[in-house]
Amino acid sequence: MSGYKMFSSKTSGELLACLKLKTESTMFIAGGTDIIVGLNEGKYKPDTIIDISHLNEFRYIEKNGEVIRIGALTTLSELQYSDIILEYARALSVVSSIVGSPQIRNAGTIGGNASTAAYTSTVLMALDATVFILNSKGETRNEKINDLVIRPNTTTLKQDEVMVAFEFKVNSNIKSGFTKVGSRTGVTISKMNACLIIQEANGITTDVAISLGAVGLKPFRYGKAEKGLLGKKLDESFATSLQGYFQEAVDDSIRTRKSWSYKRVAMTGLALDVYDNYKSQ
Repeated sequence: MSGYKMFSSKTSGELLACLKLKTESTMFIAGGTDIIVGLNEGKYKPDTIIDISHLNEFRYIEKNGEVIRIGALTTLSELQYSDIILEYARALSVVSSIVGSPQIRNAGTIGGNASTAAYTSTVLMALDATVFILNSKGETRNEKINDLVIRPNTTTLKQDEVMVAFEFKVNSNIKSGFTKVGSRTGVTISKMNACLIIQEANGITTDVAISLGAVGLKPFRYGKAEKGLLGKKLDESFATSLQGYFQEAVDDSIRTRKSWSYKRVAMTGLALDVYDNYKSQ
């Protein structure tokens, strides 16, 4: 773990100064749950590491009207136990609770997890989240999470940019669920995962958002299912339809891959699990 420079930012001003020095080989470290392992294994060979773990101004969960805003350095544990998230975006609490071990959740951040196209990206895409991005000039721009994430560990962030916050709209009539299929029930890398968000009135869906992970290069919204399940009654037939759409998603995304047949079958169980998780609240 040698051969690189190390800078630490404790204020926005210090962060801007560090961003001006950033090169293509520079890496950020916040929770360190990925980068430390990568450095030890020789996977990462940065020229500079910028430590942003002490930037507490980017660590918060706020609700203003129908908008929830989350600082990019907010930990997964903080998301898991947040009353705001539990009440208005339960799927984000659920997904945060199953990322790695308690130690990882205490250190890992939503910014780091989302940028790697990991679990939280699936939920943030279903929430149609917006990402706020800061550059070295102190300018802020925003981009939808779906546009920001290209593939695992690859985003549209420019060389002198860093994510600082996530934002999405909610209301009290929305319920959500999340589940995954993994090789083990404990600390596991997800093979497939899904988020289901439903707004309903009198047992009939008035809005549906569905996102799927590990079925392509990155998590994605499945619009065909969202449209097909709109205006449907929330009963056993809904679950059956959801299973069919999940299988179609595999057909549309990875029919030519070796994993197609396995994932197509596994998707039927995933659909039932995410619907059960949605109903359990």
